[in-house]
Amino acid sequence: IVKSNPHNEQGIDFNRVGIDVSVSGLGALNTTIVSDGTDQIFNITAGNVRFVDLSLSGGATAISGGGIFFDVSGGTLTIEDCVIRNCSKIGTGGIGGGGVFVNAGSLIITGTTIRECSSDLTGGGICLNTGCTGGVFSNTHFIQNTSNRNNVAAGGGLFVNATGSDFTMTNCFLTDNTASLGGEIGRAHV
Repeated sequence: IVKSNPHNEQGIDFNRVGIDVSVSGLGALNTTIVSDGTDQIFNITAGNVRFVDLSLSGGATAISGGGIFFDVSGGTLTIEDCVIRNCSKIGTGGIGGGGVFVNAGSLIITGTTIRECSSDLTGGGICLNTGCTGGVFSNTHFIQNTSNRNNVAAGGGLFVNATGSDFTMTNCFLTDNTASLGGEIGRAHV
């Protein structure tokens, strides 16, 4: 449990095979993990990881996933009742995902707000790459996220670049997200 508010942290790596992790706070208004804008907050390359009742703010990366980078074949990233805000993917390296980037594995996200995140490439809020095996979105809001990539359906709120995977959205709202094409949702291979 993260107790201090705000809690200044960045560059947290979860890379131990066979270990599942739960990061929980005391509510998104009461527990905030803040980066100074020089690194992504979480880099996850092993295990199933669950975030509950907290906020992430200020993560930035030149690769992908300013708030959360998730690359776990067969793994699941779960985000419940969180706020991911003001995170960014900067520059032309990597793929995208200002707030969250899922390269491999699946994403379950519920009761969460992704807001004011940006990417110089795809998926200002969230980017689901080709290795993402599925996504379930419920009661989630994408607000004022931005993709700055030109000439592609880059998805200001959400970008999906996965083939043969199932994605469902229930009671989700996408509001004022911007991109040159695909302001709310952009897709490559759905």
